[in-house]
Amino acid sequence: MKKTAILIPALFLGAMLHGQNIITVCGGDSVMLVLDQPFNGTITWQQSNDNINWTNLASSNNDTLYIVANNTPDYFRAGVQEAVNCPVYYSASTQINNNGTWSAGVSVAYVNPQTHGTYTMYSASKLRVSWTAPGSYAVDHYEVIATESIKGTSEVSSTPAAQLSDTLELLKSATAYRINVRACADASCSSYLACAANETQSTTWEEYWQVQGTDSGFDDASHLISDANTLNYAFVYGSSWAPPGYQDKIRYYYNPLAANEKGAKPAITTQAGVTGNLPSVTTFSANTGTGFLSNSMQCPTNDNAINFIGQTIAVPFNGQVRMFMESTGDDNHSRIYSIDSQDGYIGKDFDSSGDSACNCQGGDFVFGANCSLDTVLGIASDANFSQNQKISDVRQFKIGYPMGNDWLWNGSSNSFMVCTVDLTDLNGPNTYRMTQAFAHYDSLTQNWTIEYNGSYPKMFDGMQAPSIVHMGGNRYKIYFSYNWVLKNQQLSFTTKEVRVVYGYDKNGVIYFDDWETVAQGRNVNFLWANNILLLQPHETQFDDFHMFAPTGDPDFQVMYTNVGIPPAMMPFVNYCLLLNP
Repeated sequence: MKKTAILIPALFLGAMLHGQNIITVCGGDSVMLVLDQPFNGTITWQQSNDNINWTNLASSNNDTLYIVANNTPDYFRAGVQEAVNCPVYYSASTQINNNGTWSAGVSVAYVNPQTHGTYTMYSASKLRVSWTAPGSYAVDHYEVIATESIKGTSEVSSTPAAQLSDTLELLKSATAYRINVRACADASCSSYLACAANETQSTTWEEYWQVQGTDSGFDDASHLISDANTLNYAFVYGSSWAPPGYQDKIRYYYNPLAANEKGAKPAITTQAGVTGNLPSVTTFSANTGTGFLSNSMQCPTNDNAINFIGQTIAVPFNGQVRMFMESTGDDNHSRIYSIDSQDGYIGKDFDSSGDSACNCQGGDFVFGANCSLDTVLGIASDANFSQNQKISDVRQFKIGYPMGNDWLWNGSSNSFMVCTVDLTDLNGPNTYRMTQAFAHYDSLTQNWTIEYNGSYPKMFDGMQAPSIVHMGGNRYKIYFSYNWVLKNQQLSFTTKEVRVVYGYDKNGVIYFDDWETVAQGRNVNFLWANNILLLQPHETQFDDFHMFAPTGDPDFQVMYTNVGIPPAMMPFVNYCLLLNP
C-alpha cells in the first residue's frame, strides 16, 4: 500500500508511513499519521512498545490517527483488511519519540521587493525561510514544509545540512501558510526531528499585473496585434517537437476586427521567446487567409452546420493541432466541437481540401464536408449527450493539462475542462448567471464527462472567462472574472473583477472538489503603465484573457486580454506583465 506524509496546522506534526520511520518530537507535541490512497478495506491502527507485540487501538478505523507522544518510544502501524476472510496487510511501523529538543528560531521573510509608483510589493509566490541547527542531532538534510490554510495542501523543499535557509517557490498568492522545518537523519527522511514549537506563519502577497502602454486608460494601452478583437488563446512550440523554425515560438489564435475575417485567425511570434524580453512574446505576424472564418451574417442556415465560432482552444496532439471550439448550430444552441489540422503542428490549415481556411460561407462546416467538426461536449437534448442533463448550452471554455512541461498534450486522463454552461431552468443551486461546469477527459473512451451533484452539474458559481495556468507538477490555477449578476437578472459585463483560485491533483487526476471555491478566490491587482491602480470599472473590461508562462519560467508570466466595452470602445487585445511572480 502507498504511504505518504502530511503536515497539519496548529500543534500537530505530520508523519511519513513508508519504510521504518523514526520520528523524534519535542515534549507535548502531537503527531498525525495518515494512510494515503489507494487502499480498499477496513483500517485498524495498532500500537506497540517493542515493535513485535501489537494491540489494536479502539475507534481507529479511518485513515488518520492522532497521537500524543509518550515518554517512552511507541510504535504505530495500520492494518487493512479487504473482507472478513481476507488477509490483513500492514504498513511499515513508525516509531515516535518525544525526547527531542530544538529551538530552531524559524523566521520568514518576503523576497524580491520592488516599487512601482506608490506601490511597494514583494513576490506573490515565494517566501524565504531561515532557521538554526539542532544542537545534538545528526542532520543529513532539512525539509521545509509550508501548509496553506484553505485546502491544506503542502509544499516541501529540501536543503543540504550546511544550509540554514531556503526560498519556497510556487506558493499560492495572498494565502496564509504555516511553516515548519524538520531535520532529516537520512536521505529518505524516514527518521527526522521536528518540533511544533518551531512552527511560524506567513501570508504571501497579492499579485500585481501591469497593463502595457504609455499612460493611464485603455486609450493609451498597447495593441498585441493591430486587428485583434477578442477570444485569445496561445500555445508554445516545444523545442523537441516543433516544426523547423518554430521552436519556442508562440502560436496565437484570435477573433479579428474585420467582419469578413471573424472566427479564429492564427498568428506566430517573429522570434523565439526569451525570459524577461516582453517584445519576444508579444510581437506577432498574422497568418491572413488561414484558420476559420465564420461571419454569422454570411453563413448559410438550416444546413446542419455551425454558423458561429466562439472561443477556440488549440492543443498540439498526436502530430497535429487539435482545435477545440465553441460553436453555435442551426438550433441556436452552443456546444464544444473539435477538428484536427491538416498541416501537422503548424496549425494554420484545418481544411481537408486545397483551401487554407475553413469558411462557413462556402459550406465547409457542413457535416461530412472538408471542415466537418466532431462534437466533443453536447447538451441535454442531444441523443449522445443526454447525460448532460439540465444543460442547454456549453460555451466559453478552457482546457487544462500539464502544458507547463512542453505544451504537447498526450491525451491522458489528467486533462480537464472548465466550461460555461446555461441551464434549462432557474431552479439550480447556482446564485449567479455566469457559472462554470467541470469536465474530465477519459483517455480510454476519449470522452469528456461533466461532474454532477444530483441532477445539476457541480459549478464554479459566478465564474466567467476562465484561464487555466499549469504551475508545474500537479499544481494549477484558474484566473477568472467574478461576475455577480444574479441568475434571474439581465447579463452585464460591468460587474466583474479578476480573481484567481488554485487546485492540486491527487493521484494523477484533478476533480472539482480539489479546487478552491469562487468565494475563496484571491484578488488580482492591475496597474496602468504609469503605475496608477486600476479601479473596478476598468478592471471589469478585461475579458477572454489568457495567462501563461511563455518561456516556461514562472518568473515571467504574461496575459493577453481583450479590453474595452462597446459602444464606448471597440474591444482590442492588450497584454499585461506579472510584476511580482
